Amino acid sequence: MSLCIYSKYLAFLIYNKNMEKNKIKEIVIARLDKLSKKKVTFTSTLEELKIDSLSLAELIYESEIEFKIRIEDEVLLKIKNVNDIIDAIENAKKI
Repeated sequence: MSLCIYSKYLAFLIYNKNMEKNKIKEIVIARLDKLSKKKVTFTSTLEELKIDSLSLAELIYESEIEFKIRIEDEVLLKIKNVNDIIDAIENAKKI
């Protein structure tokens, strides 16, 4: 593979990864917006958003179906804010 083709391929992979990350963020924020009456930011805690464990489980279940992933229970127990949810989904996609 020539250097030029390789560079274009690498740029394509990075672009796709960023698009996927943005899609995950958009979906998570949109779902949380429906569940919470408060403004959702990446640093919003589940407590601030009044997201209980059942709502979180539903959100994760929907995400697992949407992205064809599996998030382990140990990871779920560590989720405290919106960024944690996004990270959990991204990390599950890497496996």
